[in-house]
Amino acid sequence: MSAEVAKAQIELKTKIYKVPQHDLKTWSSLVTPPGLMALFERPKPQDVQRQQKATFPLPITVVCDNIREPNNLGSIIRTCAALPCSQVVVTHGCCDPWESKALRGGCGGQFRVPIQENVNWKDVAMHIPPETAEDCHIFIAENKADKLSDESFSSINYAELKQTGAHNILIIGGESHGVSDDAYNFMKLVGDKGKCVYIPLAMGSDSLNVTSALTLILFEIRRQLLEKIELE
Repeated sequence: MSAEVAKAQIELKTKIYKVPQHDLKTWSSLVTPPGLMALFERPKPQDVQRQQKATFPLPITVVCDNIREPNNLGSIIRTCAALPCSQVVVTHGCCDPWESKALRGGCGGQFRVPIQENVNWKDVAMHIPPETAEDCHIFIAENKADKLSDESFSSINYAELKQTGAHNILIIGGESHGVSDDAYNFMKLVGDKGKCVYIPLAMGSDSLNVTSALTLILFEIRRQLLEKIELE
């Protein structure tokens, strides 16, 4: 292990310091720090995107709407990096994806998937590849009965999700505030290519944890995309 650390120091020009445990306790926000702390420069989305090409990211953008809990946002980013998605868009009003709890929840995901931060809804479309504009599908993860019964847009069971596009946007809302009206207005821009996606639950259960819901829907979209690639 020491040889690997020494090699990393040379190749990545990383500096390692040994400091007293009581100093780590002073600097750390944790009650019981693990004995390791890192200082790093926040990567630019375009730099992460260049590194990400080797993992062949899928044409999926996850848009976070009203995600106020850092642990949840970190877990969302971790899932998106594992898929992998093309990018994560964090809209204005969400918590900071680089906050310490979000970083711990992300388990390194922040360095493996491009993150567009503090984006206003009027600018979300600017972050979608322009060449996919004619075949962009938008999905909103929703479990509120009043939204699902709205006849102005389609609602489907996540297991029946069949249609995917050249690019696919999945909007996930916070557990307390849900998905905003801005998100629904954005979905309406693509007409019948926009749908609400719900996960059927047992009676008495209102909703899943936001990360659990995201994971189920994302991997179903991934399955559909991979099947489409195989057919081609």
